Amino acid sequence: MKNKLPTWVYKSVLAGLCLLPMFSFSATQWHQPELSPLDLAVLNKPLVKNNLSVKDTPIPDYNLELAVQLSPSLEISAQDIQWKVERAGVSVREVVGAYHQLQLPDGLYDIVLRIGKYREHHPVQLSANKRIKPYFRAQLGRLDVNATHPVTWQVSSAQGAFTNKTSRALHEIVAVGTYTVSVNLAQVLKQRRLVVQSGQTTTAKIDVPIGRLNLVATQANMPLFKPMQWEVYRLEKDKRRYYSTYHMHSQTVVIPPGEYEVVASHEGRIQKRQFHVRENTNNRVVLALD
Repeated sequence: MKNKLPTWVYKSVLAGLCLLPMFSFSATQWHQPELSPLDLAVLNKPLVKNNLSVKDTPIPDYNLELAVQLSPSLEISAQDIQWKVERAGVSVREVVGAYHQLQLPDGLYDIVLRIGKYREHHPVQLSANKRIKPYFRAQLGRLDVNATHPVTWQVSSAQGAFTNKTSRALHEIVAVGTYTVSVNLAQVLKQRRLVVQSGQTTTAKIDVPIGRLNLVATQANMPLFKPMQWEVYRLEKDKRRYYSTYHMHSQTVVIPPGEYEVVASHEGRIQKRQFHVRENTNNRVVLALD
């Protein structure tokens, strides 16, 4: 009876015979056999470590993402959305629009968002291999106020104050909050207290009561055409309060309704007259300085 070798010996020999044709040596060259499709599939399989494919690992092409979401009802244009990136108080980048991706050197930055009169800022620490997206709440709304006449606007709130040039309307994007809107025309001061809510437009109208006063000085039934002086006083409850002084022989004045006295003087000649001004009226006063 022949002795049988252990099974593992047969398997080892068989495996060695299978591998032997795969490689051959010569004095000058190393030969690699052709690989089967199955072998190629195994070799091309991505290396996986901690469930993350090395081939799929993203290489950041930006490290700062700027984004803000606004209510469509406010109809804010891209040009109104202004970003400024500052470092040590110096602006290093300025962009316009709702969304941006930026690549900046490592360091500490201050990101400032401006939309109309609204302002918000956040400090961020940037590094080359980490993306940062600061969160901007943008709690803002619109303030739309109209006046009956061109006026100078002053708006104040807990966040601060600003003044707009003379016009009939105030249209501003502002932070949410309570505002005091003041208008001034011809020493007439009017105020409105308005509340602005997020994503909404607050509208109001301010009525500024005024009249117009046309002053004309004459001599020999002709316009004076010489330097002279007008003094206008407002009469209130038996009080005579100085209002203003003018030096043209013909002068048009915007003035609040009420009782007035005007004094015209030229080369020692003086003329006076009292009159009443009503709202939205034109009042003509002609004084002869003969």
